[in-house]
This record gives sequence, structure tokens and C-alpha cells, in this order.
Amino acid sequence: MTSRPLVAPSPVGAVLACCLAVLPVLAVAQTPVAVTLADFRAGFAGAWAHYRAAVFYLDTGNPAVAALELAELAESWQRLTAHSVPAPFDADPQFSDDLQSAGAAFAAALAAAEQGAVESARAALAPVRGRLAAARARNGVVFFSDAVDEANRAFAALWGFRRDFPAVGDGAALDRMRAAVAVARYVWERCDRAAAATVRGDAEFRRIIDGALASFDQLWPALRAGDEMRAINILRELHAFDGLLFLKFG
Repeated sequence: MTSRPLVAPSPVGAVLACCLAVLPVLAVAQTPVAVTLADFRAGFAGAWAHYRAAVFYLDTGNPAVAALELAELAESWQRLTAHSVPAPFDADPQFSDDLQSAGAAFAAALAAAEQGAVESARAALAPVRGRLAAARARNGVVFFSDAVDEANRAFAALWGFRRDFPAVGDGAALDRMRAAVAVARYVWERCDRAAAATVRGDAEFRRIIDGALASFDQLWPALRAGDEMRAINILRELHAFDGLLFLKFG
């Protein structure tokens, strides 16, 4: 019996065979991994901690450290968005754009921070917080960061009075400031109630919330006495608590 000579495969055939073998692997690798809402929430919280820290360092004029946080943020966000989004976000055609827009903003902020352009970095990050909060609200999903956002907004309305303090005898302006104090205190109490038990029991969280509520209460006698300097000093105390609440728990 005559044996047939072995024929070496052509280079083109070898490459084609290799590609065909790899294609199923690539298809699996490129398929987004499904996650639960709890998984997504946890991934978001991990990424968002870097966002808060980056905002803090930019606000304090430290773009070099902010850039480190932004690099971590970009990496965490890439991992988060590599997964398929869970219900109810999967039924929202706009949600994917929201996530991609946030990723682009983080990249732009990182590039700016690396160049020391603090204001440009802050401007890139500024819209993200509201856009993602709106996406959650649109889908009926509430994170604890939403309660912190509400507390920050309520204090922001009160903080404006430091430069527009009611003039003596202006009862209408004084009533507006009193109303802002009442609303802010109520919202901060609600933020406290919205926190998970582990957060409510956290010593730092308690210092922030309890300290802020005590400061709100000290505003009433200052306003009754018409003591503008005392009231403004209390607002400055509250401003510190407001920043810490976002940085640590927002």
C-alpha cells in the first residue's frame, strides 16, 4: 500500500483555522455579564466614592490628587458598564446614553485635572450627579446618595442667605430664611432616617448628622435676636457638615 505524503497546511489556512477557533471565545468575552440590581448598586457605590473624592480635591484646589481619584473612577466605571444593566434600567433606552455620557465626563475631567485645569475638571463633572439622579428617579430606583443629594440641595438654599441676610425690619425676608431653615432641618432628618442601619450607626455619620441638627437648632435664637454674625457663623459650621456628608456618604 502506497502511503500518501503528508501535506503541511498553508499559512493562510492555519491562520483561518486559528481565527475560527478563537471566535467562540471572543463572542463569550464580548457578551455583557448579567447582574442584579444589588450588584449594580454595589458597583455604583464603589465608583461613586471616587467621584465624591475627586470633587472634594478639586474644590480644595488639589488637581493632582483629584486626578488619582478620577483615574480610579474611570476604571471602576468601565468595570460597571461592562455588565448588562439590570431591571428596571434595562427597559430604559436612555440609560445607556446616561452611563456613556458619565464615562466621557470622567475622561474629560481626568484629562483636565492632569493639566491642572481645576475649573475645567469641575465643569466636566458637574452635570453627572444630576443626570444619574434623574435616571434613577425616571426608573423608580432610589439610592442613599439621592437622600444625600436632597440634603445638600436643601442646605444650598439656606447657604445663600450668608450673602443675602435679611435686613433689620424685613419681615418677609426673615420669614423666607426661617422657612429655609425648617425645610433643611426636616430634609436632614429624613436623610438620617433613609440611611441603612449600618450607616446610621456609623460614628462619623452620627457626628455629621447630629452636629448639623444641633447647628440648625442654634439658628433659631440667632434669628430671633437678629444676630447676623452669629447666624452666619452657624451657616459656616453647617457648610462644613454639608461637605462632609457628601464626601463620606453621598
